[in-house]
Amino acid sequence: MTGELSAVLSAAEDAGFFERLGLSWQSMVWHAAALIILIVAFRFLLFKPVKRMMDKRREAIDAVFGENERLGKEATAAKEQYENALADAKLEIARVSTEAAAAAEVKSAEIVSGARRRADEILAAAEAEADSERTRLAHEFKREVTALSVEIAGAVLGREVTAEDNARVIKDALREWEKK
Repeated sequence: MTGELSAVLSAAEDAGFFERLGLSWQSMVWHAAALIILIVAFRFLLFKPVKRMMDKRREAIDAVFGENERLGKEATAAKEQYENALADAKLEIARVSTEAAAAAEVKSAEIVSGARRRADEILAAAEAEADSERTRLAHEFKREVTALSVEIAGAVLGREVTAEDNARVIKDALREWEKK
């Protein structure tokens, strides 16, 4: 390879080579200077602004990614907070439901006990009324028996029965009647 390179260089040294291409050493210097100026101009006028624009774009994209990451974390935290609040609400609903059931059970027991007391009162009142009626009927029966006994005794004896006779006959009849 060094042999070929040296052949190209020796051909370039031949002054006639550049002239055959239509180039002189002055035009080559001008072309080289123009190329250097063009490279510097492109670097300052095109490359640096494009690089700055790309850096700003990268910063904006990084900011968006950072914001997305921050929002993702906030969303995750909000979701966890929502799930915790939901779990707390479910616990509160269960607690309130349990308390309501207990209160309903207590109220039911109160109603049942009140109904039992009322039924006992009604039963006691009915028993008292029955006792009173029984006593009234017994007195009425005694009075009717007394009157009937007096009539029967008067009819049987054919004479008038005195109050003492009447009382003795009533007592005897009641004793017999109570034994039965």
